[in-house]
Amino acid sequence: MAKKTSSSTPFWKLEIGKKKTASLDVEHPQFERSLPRVNLIPATVREAISVRKVRRGYVFGFLAILVVVTFVWLMQNGSILEQETRLTSAQNESAAISNQVKALAPVEQLYQQITTQEAFITDAVASEALTSSLLEQLRVVAGPAVDYSSISVSFTGIPKPELSAHPESALNECPNADPFGKDITIGCLTFSAQAPTRADVSKFLVRAEGNAFLVGPYVTASTITQDANGNNKLNFSGSAGISLDALRTSLTTDQIAALREAALAKSGEAVVDPTAK
Repeated sequence: MAKKTSSSTPFWKLEIGKKKTASLDVEHPQFERSLPRVNLIPATVREAISVRKVRRGYVFGFLAILVVVTFVWLMQNGSILEQETRLTSAQNESAAISNQVKALAPVEQLYQQITTQEAFITDAVASEALTSSLLEQLRVVAGPAVDYSSISVSFTGIPKPELSAHPESALNECPNADPFGKDITIGCLTFSAQAPTRADVSKFLVRAEGNAFLVGPYVTASTITQDANGNNKLNFSGSAGISLDALRTSLTTDQIAALREAALAKSGEAVVDPTAK
């Protein structure tokens, strides 16, 4: 006999020829009525459609990139034009400044000349000696017993050892009785004088040695003569250097040290500072 089916169970859910088990219940999708579909388009046409879609995507992508590039170029073009305008303005200003510099070239040359003259005057003033003070010191050195018959003064200015051809005498070009003397002089003087006795000449030399304006005074020659009354008269001549104290503008300690170092570099021998203890 045929197996009776429940009216609530559709026939397509019935399992024919299989033993029904209580543990396995298969659910099938709801049946829907629809028209059958048949794809009559050839495969070549479908491929052509796919290729056309890909090409269309590439074209749209290229157009999008072109739009973006154009947008960026339009944004930067304004900035580029502005920078070009600034560059042109700067070039015009540079040309104007160059013309002004050329026009002011004579002024620059005049300034250089004035600067050179100023440096020369400054150097000359710094090397200027106090001539009146020096002559006053010579009168003090002479004292009451010595009379000058002639005085010759030669100012050489502040020494420049780096330019001297004789580095051994670069600091003091005056005759000096002390061969080891390292004093700095700015000039030399020679004198001729008369004194009653040799003792007065010795006192004269002592006073000259202690005077700050004189360096290395000594007597080179002396003779004894008689005047009309038969009195003996001692004629003598000598020389002395003029020290840095006779400068109108005194040198600093650093400047003096620089002179000694320059003499040392020129001669290659040690220059001893006589003021050092």
